[in-house]
Amino acid sequence: MRRREKARIVAERVAERIREVAPSGLGRWGPVLSLVVTPSDVYMDALAEWEAEDSAITRVALETASTALIDAWAEAARQWTAAGRPRLDEPSVEVVGADGEALAVRTGAMR
Repeated sequence: MRRREKARIVAERVAERIREVAPSGLGRWGPVLSLVVTPSDVYMDALAEWEAEDSAITRVALETASTALIDAWAEAARQWTAAGRPRLDEPSVEVVGADGEALAVRTGAMR
């Protein structure tokens, strides 16, 4: 099996694991991008490096990046659920603590 085909199979498996943790509709929630973009970039780089050179180092990097990406989607799902599973067209407000940590996200019509 060629490397490109192996990489496609790995990507399909990771996508399946993401679908298991990410409910339908999550991808349309605005804040999701900020939670998954960096792990996604790291994963894509690791996948390309593994495709170019299959070694113990690239396999570990790919597994680590895959796990981080799936975890990021799972965390996004937790936050989305905690926010009431808002739709894209619903406004939201994030409450941030003094340390910059997000404390809560309030969604729905702001009155």
